[in-house]
Amino acid sequence: MYDNDQLGYLAIVTNVAHGHAAALEPDTLSGINPYSSGYYTAVGLVARVLGIAPVTAWNSVSLLLQIIAFGTLGVSIAVVSRRPWAAVFGPLVMITGCGAWIQTGAWLLPINHQGALWGPFGVLFPQNGETAGLCAIVTGMALLGLALGRPQIPVNLRRLLILAACACAGAAANFQTYGFLTGAYVVSAAVAASALWHWRAARAAVASLVLLLVVVLVGPVVAGVGGTLAALVFGLIPMVPGAVVLVRRIGPAVIAYPLAYAACAAPMILSTLAVRDTPFMKYRVSSNIALGVTSWPTVGASAPLLLLMIAVAVAGIRRGDAIAAGVGTSFPIAWPLVALNDLWGANAEPYRFWIDAHLLGLVLLVLALARLSRPATAIASARRAARAWDPGTRGAHLRREAPESLPAPARGRRRPPVALIAVAALLWAMSLGDVYSYLRDTNIADTWDPGSESSKQIIAAAGEISPADGRLWSTACLDSRRVKILTGAPVARYHLGMAWPDDREAVDRAMQASEARSIDPEVLRGAQVRWVLTNDTCDPALQAPFEKIRTVGDVTLWELSG
Repeated sequence: MYDNDQLGYLAIVTNVAHGHAAALEPDTLSGINPYSSGYYTAVGLVARVLGIAPVTAWNSVSLLLQIIAFGTLGVSIAVVSRRPWAAVFGPLVMITGCGAWIQTGAWLLPINHQGALWGPFGVLFPQNGETAGLCAIVTGMALLGLALGRPQIPVNLRRLLILAACACAGAAANFQTYGFLTGAYVVSAAVAASALWHWRAARAAVASLVLLLVVVLVGPVVAGVGGTLAALVFGLIPMVPGAVVLVRRIGPAVIAYPLAYAACAAPMILSTLAVRDTPFMKYRVSSNIALGVTSWPTVGASAPLLLLMIAVAVAGIRRGDAIAAGVGTSFPIAWPLVALNDLWGANAEPYRFWIDAHLLGLVLLVLALARLSRPATAIASARRAARAWDPGTRGAHLRREAPESLPAPARGRRRPPVALIAVAALLWAMSLGDVYSYLRDTNIADTWDPGSESSKQIIAAAGEISPADGRLWSTACLDSRRVKILTGAPVARYHLGMAWPDDREAVDRAMQASEARSIDPEVLRGAQVRWVLTNDTCDPALQAPFEKIRTVGDVTLWELSG
């Protein structure tokens, strides 16, 4: 499903693997590509350096990133909870659904004419830039959870872990924009709320709620003046009071962490700002219609995680864990805020934000449960470490675990929240119905083998065409998207929602001719086509002004003269 998008992203990888620029529209190699292509550039370089097929690099790099992300999450859970067997809960996040099978009998939950909701397994399976960006954020969250979860970690190592966490989360901006912004909302809200609970900053908490109302009321105005990106940045202001509390209590040195985050995110943010007034970007903004998630099916899919988070908040407060309390109270606010962005002006594909936030919320959930599951001896150790620091010394929290400033729990409340964990496990098991439906979906089971005999024929016939030689075109008998990936040649087509070529109207006519299997020399010349690839079992033999160059199996390459 959505293979058109994935083939477009893979075209960027193919271009880099063949030594072409990633900054151009990936199919025609003209115009500009405003899409977040940092990850695809890296994958293309891997393919070029190692001499492997782009699709092989695509699968291998993404698989490695997923192993790192959810392996790191598992290690963090095991270390923080002091239960080595708990590491298994990290990878289990990857195969969690949203309960769509209960409502529809399928693995996804349609909510409008284009959008749909699905669980983490669905967003990780494509192995694209969104997958990679979320893996970077998950890695950062796991490192942050580890840094704040063990008081015995040396101060310099703790600082390095937090810096690495910020760098990972910031780098996600160069992988995929929506995943990066979702991470910004979810993680910053958790950090800000933890600070408010930690220092019992009641006034700052009230200020955050007031600013939340301001976002809802003023967001449409900001979007009208500054656009979608400005509105999404404006939507982060409810987290500012918590950030101010952090800086005031800890000192200016803490600013180094968000600076590291911003530095890693800057390349893509700046490049996006540079092209925001182009016709393509205006089209992207105007095409974001009817993609909201305001529906009763969405409520049903959201309820399990939201209820678990509320339970985490209660457990965190009762056990005196400010971070668990912050996670549990912030996510039920941050998730609707970012996933309902169409209601307060941003209108940036809300269903994508819902999907990404669902995954990141599950990561927060297992990290919070790890904290709440610590043995009583671990909690006592954390409190002794907290008492050892001088509350008046700025930055002292970095030498020890941040003090859990909520009231100390009664002895009976130090037991792991077994009931909460059991309910979470039951809900996870129920969500596996989505995974089962997914694996039985025939559309998902359909595969494309770039190493097949037909693919080898296409490569042998047209694999030596370079951008300087002109564009390649084929009828619908040969999928030009796959021809592009196999040969690396510029083709007369483009992906409407990704980037536009300089001569978009001429390429549109060539694409229409391809679908109609109409081979019109004038239309092809208008789209700068010099080469035509035909399938001899489907397409007719061509005549002047076409000249046969070579035939490989059932595939023939023709040159259009004049």
